Amino acid sequence: MSVTRLLLLGAVACIVKAHGGHDVKPDDGEWDAKSYAEQHMHKEHHIDTFDLASFFQLHDLNRDGFWDRAEIEAVYGVHHEYSKAKTPDEQEQQANADKIVDAILKKMDTDRNGLIGLKEFEAAGWEGLQSFKDLGAEGHHYDVESEFFLHHEEEFHSTPDTQTDESYVHQEDFEHFAQHEKIELDEINKE
Repeated sequence: MSVTRLLLLGAVACIVKAHGGHDVKPDDGEWDAKSYAEQHMHKEHHIDTFDLASFFQLHDLNRDGFWDRAEIEAVYGVHHEYSKAKTPDEQEQQANADKIVDAILKKMDTDRNGLIGLKEFEAAGWEGLQSFKDLGAEGHHYDVESEFFLHHEEEFHSTPDTQTDESYVHQEDFEHFAQHEKIELDEINKE
């Protein structure tokens, strides 16, 4: 093999090693340093390149040009089943939702009309959306089945080797399949 080919092969190997694998998760400290919006878009939508306007429009669910309380709650997923499971009752759940929405409105709603417009959102920047993970607000939008596949299946069962019966050993797997069994039993009992 020629020296040129060896050098080229060595350079390619270094580039590949520096690039890393696609299955590697960001370092927790590095990932925690990202803004809530970056974390949310990566985990919930699998989008890594976006700007303030596209983030805003994606979450303007009724397309009226403003975020109202319900849309702010949706950005944080405060009424999702996973968030509900982290709070003892509906009263505390709503108190957490109110705390989140009130904090976001205080930070971004400069004209105090109870809505956030695109200009207000852009003026606040990424820092306007702080994290509320301590309140169980992780930004989940989808139904439980979709969230299971979006998060758990992709992380733990995304290859043929990890899709065997023996691979489904996580608490989330047991809960997921128990829910399916319950649905099947309910269907049988209806007949």
